[in-house]
Amino acid sequence: MPFETFRRYQKPMLAVFALMAMFVFVISDSLMNFLGSRSSGPLQDEVVAKLFGKEVKSSRIGEMANQRAFANDFVTKLLSVKLAEAQIGLPVPQSIFGPTDDRSIVDAVILENEADRLGIPVDLESTKTWLREAPVQILLQSLGLGGSEATMKTFRDRIGSVTSADLDRTYQSFFASRVPDQYLLNAIGNQLRLLQVRTLGGGTEVSPMDVYELYRSQAETISVNAVAFPVDSYLDKVGTPTEAELKELYETGKNTEPKRTSPVPAFKIPRRVQVEAISADSNQVATRIAAGLTDARIKEVYESRKEADFTLPPLTPEERLQLSPLPQDLFQGDAEAKLTPKGPADANVPPAPAEGPRFRTLEEVRSSLVEEISREEARNEIDRKFSELREEVMNPFADSVAAVEEENDAARDEGLAGDKPLPRYDSAKLIEAVKKLELTYEKTSAISSEEASAPDAVLELGAIADARLGTEIGDLGENFTTEIFAESFREFTPTLFTTVGGRRYMIWKVADEAAHVPTFEEAKPTVEAYWKLSKARELAEKDAKTFADAVKAKDGDLKAVADGQKKQIIVTAPTSKIIPSSFSATVREGTFLELNEAGKALMDAAFALGDKQVAVEPNATHRFYYVVSVANRKPVTPEQLYGAMGPFPRLVQTAMAEAENKGREDWMKSLRKKAGLPEDWTPPSEREATKKKSS
Repeated sequence: MPFETFRRYQKPMLAVFALMAMFVFVISDSLMNFLGSRSSGPLQDEVVAKLFGKEVKSSRIGEMANQRAFANDFVTKLLSVKLAEAQIGLPVPQSIFGPTDDRSIVDAVILENEADRLGIPVDLESTKTWLREAPVQILLQSLGLGGSEATMKTFRDRIGSVTSADLDRTYQSFFASRVPDQYLLNAIGNQLRLLQVRTLGGGTEVSPMDVYELYRSQAETISVNAVAFPVDSYLDKVGTPTEAELKELYETGKNTEPKRTSPVPAFKIPRRVQVEAISADSNQVATRIAAGLTDARIKEVYESRKEADFTLPPLTPEERLQLSPLPQDLFQGDAEAKLTPKGPADANVPPAPAEGPRFRTLEEVRSSLVEEISREEARNEIDRKFSELREEVMNPFADSVAAVEEENDAARDEGLAGDKPLPRYDSAKLIEAVKKLELTYEKTSAISSEEASAPDAVLELGAIADARLGTEIGDLGENFTTEIFAESFREFTPTLFTTVGGRRYMIWKVADEAAHVPTFEEAKPTVEAYWKLSKARELAEKDAKTFADAVKAKDGDLKAVADGQKKQIIVTAPTSKIIPSSFSATVREGTFLELNEAGKALMDAAFALGDKQVAVEPNATHRFYYVVSVANRKPVTPEQLYGAMGPFPRLVQTAMAEAENKGREDWMKSLRKKAGLPEDWTPPSEREATKKKSS
């Protein structure tokens, strides 16, 4: 099984790659698609989609995916080489031309048809020019720095321009043995013209009012007075549903999966996964190791690293003169000289600075050296224990599963049932091995993606909820709660995660339950709970509206009505509707932290309020209804936007980018419709994955 082999031995394999290149690069998903994840045999050349009245088969999809994989990989390697030469550590975009999943590649086929219709050719000279000029700009845009001319100039000066020699060196180093240069250039050129067609629909016209509204959303702040009506407090006030009511409700929601922020009936059991996690706190291990380090060991490491890490720059002539003692006979024979050495005190005169290299002393670097030694040895110790678990417990079981899967696949290829049951997994052996190695074992309950991504997931899952893919804190990937639901996260494949706090995890998936529709009897408790919750919502909303009417009758004086009814008032801190990031071009939606998951609808209603007005809105989960009025508003004016120090130039770019993204997506939707691709089209690969999970 090539994929399992790569995942199992990824560390030594990446080490070998590092020796072959000037940098450590990441093998992208697109390259993995090329390396063998797509079938190409005639018996498997299935129809993936029907476009423009013609069948598009998997061989055509695979061809386009491989082309895009090469194009993405070349630009990634090119940027990585330039950054490595300049000694700049920045993340490099992995899919500049787009992903290589079937949905994205079908879009690429549609775009190619449109490019042909518009007469946009593959221009090899323009492609070479683009490769020399565009990748650096794309890199900066991916980091949120593309809008600054000063940043662009500084960055270009640092890494230098992309030359023809850079292009040739990248090709010779990584692609010469894999693909002809002309094919690669054509692949990049074709993907470039598809990118050009993709951008044709990007509308960039924005009005001054658009920019001002964007400014208001980021700069205007309000705080609100709020009174909460918790839905749960009304549950004991609702009745009991009849069997007929429950069955009718079940039929309404049996095919809908529940969402935390949706109040509609939803009783379908979502896909759930269960994982086992083995972990160790690298900080605790490092502290233990540091306490046991001997002076001899510290000195040994210091001596081995002294020249490489602790060398001081040579003394300048002025510094050497300043540190040199006076010659013993400088004023010899001068009876009035006070600086001429005359006695035993001469022995205290410091020696002249030695010639040759200088080094920081052991005492100067001792504390940092101890920390580095302990952290490195802690990492090695944890890696060794994880490796022992993989080789002795996890891999043997994974291999037994893979063997049966291959046997079943071979049987099905021969027209047989291929239904030999997979080996049954028992955690006991792993738990015993973990205990011997003094590691921590935990096993999650079967959780859905919705549950795993909930704001309070950490309360249910613990620290593992914040773990991210990878082993180095400065270079971590997807969050645990995202990765475990990815199609690439296979069952019984040990994978390494790390928290920002330094806890190391080795995780594997032990169960993956497909989504399914429960029977009425299975769903009945959930259906009844929903019925009661919906009735409680009606009561909470009714009381909230009655309270709001009383506030309106008091000329918007929410405090007076709340005091009269002995209701608790929640006063929120000022916040804006949108909060820009201090470190990038990204933004996040503002929220009133004092309210329970306020949600977009409530925030929009609050910012739309005028003086003495009130609004009634549920929170994001519809478990609270809030009556809100403005407590304080800090407005903004057009003068603040357009003034000499105002943010107008920056916000114009942001508004144009938002309009462009929306225009591009609308354009792509129109092209799909023109090609005859149904809105509910699902790639066969996704249908097959769902089918395997349910079997």
